[in-house]
Amino acid sequence: MQPTEIRVQDRIKFQSRNSRDQNLYVGTVEAICRYTVAQTIDRDLIPYHTQVAKEYPDLLPIEEQDFVILRCVQDNVSKTIVIAFEWILSSSLEQVPLTTTQDVRFYGKTDAQMPDIVNFLKSHGYQVSWIQK
Repeated sequence: MQPTEIRVQDRIKFQSRNSRDQNLYVGTVEAICRYTVAQTIDRDLIPYHTQVAKEYPDLLPIEEQDFVILRCVQDNVSKTIVIAFEWILSSSLEQVPLTTTQDVRFYGKTDAQMPDIVNFLKSHGYQVSWIQK
């Protein structure tokens, strides 16, 4: 997937071309806009652009770039990320399939055993919550 293929409502994940930014961004595309709109949402775009331009001097001027407004949710906290198409590391860009919530029941386990089960699942990359009944 290339950055120019990103569409509103896509769920994507990617890394930045900025070598100082080691974050993995995962979220839903809320909008695609020009710099004039993007800078009203995030006023600190120029320093980030300058950092990326140090490594990639062929970048378009910031005023000519298209931006993605990405809503990221982690640990029930929502954050809006504003990033230019040109700042996205294309090789890391992927569309993320939508996930659903599944209920799993464990029979024959005591309440004292459940934290171990939850921690085991979390250690293997699952988002888990324990709802006692």
